[in-house]
Amino acid sequence: MEARKIIDNAPLGPDARRAVGQAFDEAWERVADKFVEGESELARIKLARAVLLARAHSHDAYLLKEIALRLMSNYYRILWLSRN
Repeated sequence: MEARKIIDNAPLGPDARRAVGQAFDEAWERVADKFVEGESELARIKLARAVLLARAHSHDAYLLKEIALRLMSNYYRILWLSRN
């Protein structure tokens, strides 16, 4: 899957890769049911990028997940507002 490739190809050490992977998996588990099948892969890509972006603020898997979820929430809220 493309989202996992984004994480796997990021220039990360083993500990950071593990934290990012854990944060991504836990975050996706929390939001997966919010997306229909055709939207899922794009959402996973956005989430992978959000987790990597969150690394600027933390290296803790829990915080990475929470920051990434907040970024995703803001993105989709702005998208929804722009359509209405």
